[in-house]
Amino acid sequence: MQYFKKIFIFLVLALLSILFRCLSTPFLGMYLDKISIYLAALLLGFWWTIIQAASIISLHIIVINDPIALLRLPAYIIFAFIVGGLTDIMVRKKVFRGFIEFSWFLNCVLIGLILQLYFGSLIGIALLTAFILLGILFLISYKVQVPKISKGVRHTYSAVILYALTPLTYMLMEFDMYALTMFNFLAPSTLPYTDIPRAVISYGGDALLSMLITLALYIALIKIKREFPQITELKRTIISLLLILCLLLPVVLSAHHFYESREDALSLIVPRDAHPWELTIVKMDYVWLPLGAHGTNYYYLVPGERGNPNSKYYQAWFGVYWVDGKWYSEEDISIVKDAIYKFAIIDQNFWLAQHGDPNPYTAVKSEEEFKRYEVNGIEGWLMIGSMYTHSDVAEEGYKNISIKGFFFVAYFPEYDKTAIVYACTSEEYYDTNKDGIRDELFNLLHQIVFPIGS
Repeated sequence: MQYFKKIFIFLVLALLSILFRCLSTPFLGMYLDKISIYLAALLLGFWWTIIQAASIISLHIIVINDPIALLRLPAYIIFAFIVGGLTDIMVRKKVFRGFIEFSWFLNCVLIGLILQLYFGSLIGIALLTAFILLGILFLISYKVQVPKISKGVRHTYSAVILYALTPLTYMLMEFDMYALTMFNFLAPSTLPYTDIPRAVISYGGDALLSMLITLALYIALIKIKREFPQITELKRTIISLLLILCLLLPVVLSAHHFYESREDALSLIVPRDAHPWELTIVKMDYVWLPLGAHGTNYYYLVPGERGNPNSKYYQAWFGVYWVDGKWYSEEDISIVKDAIYKFAIIDQNFWLAQHGDPNPYTAVKSEEEFKRYEVNGIEGWLMIGSMYTHSDVAEEGYKNISIKGFFFVAYFPEYDKTAIVYACTSEEYYDTNKDGIRDELFNLLHQIVFPIGS
């Protein structure tokens, strides 16, 4: 019965993770799926917590159709490892030898890495080294039993402080993993094109709010047990099962439908028959981590031609960023320009990193025109310009290139979404009078029938 109960709770928490992501992302810019990880730690135990974290990522991939979420797996697993272990120590009074010391060590390393990525050069290396040495003191305190350190580290308040810091730990892990495996968005050349405050709220705030909600739920569960002692464990399990079947599952399905219909709003109105261009639709939350943004990318490229330097489709893109929230202004063009540069540069650098470029680079070259523009009844901003970047072709050594194209930006309040249309090719293949594809790109733009009512 106990094993059945744990499986049941595990499945409920898995469903809750989908519910929270589908409902909270559009309105709060957070997943709140960490609630399921915190609850798993409190209700199920250490190993179940780690399995729960892995299941959440699996559901993101399968149910939310977000394959890039796989890149979050290391951060989720380590987060669950710390939360599960600390909860077992505090709630179940279990003894994990050296666990608290190791957790403090890990936090020191994560902080040191962030500082090294930000400062770079010798200052960054010195700070990283200092924090690693500080972390090693915690490990030594366990092995050598340094009295003054080991006594304080093993005290209950040390575990409580660590637990309270888990939102910060999670955020640092996400930032470090992204910067180390993709590109260093904290570097001076890229930092101006990020939105660190929004990213901190989206990731650190997500975990913090998840923890606070979990603690409130846990306290409520304890009160229910005290107020209704006449309800047996078996009856509670049966009642919970009926509730999950009758209430939670339909709510989750409705929330998922709401989320997907919002993200797929452009799927039927972007060009479908656009030969030789081929469409790919992908969730972009992880790509846009440095911006703390959420949404979907509808992008086109020409297979077999994108890597051919003799083709007019060399390094050519056409697509639409369908972004949660308002990254737009009808009066202040600086807000629109800021959004254009941030999304374009972060996405291009991520793409280059995915294709093996060891030092992704994208920067603004020139702005040629910025004006109001209408596409099939929808008015927005059009910007024409060019950027410096690298090619994504390994055989060329990711050489320096210049791309030219345009952006069209409009806001759709009924979805609370900003559409950023982007189109470009290698600069020498853009202008039509030089046998370029400028007119072809604008034709693709005018094939989009945006939702009316913006």
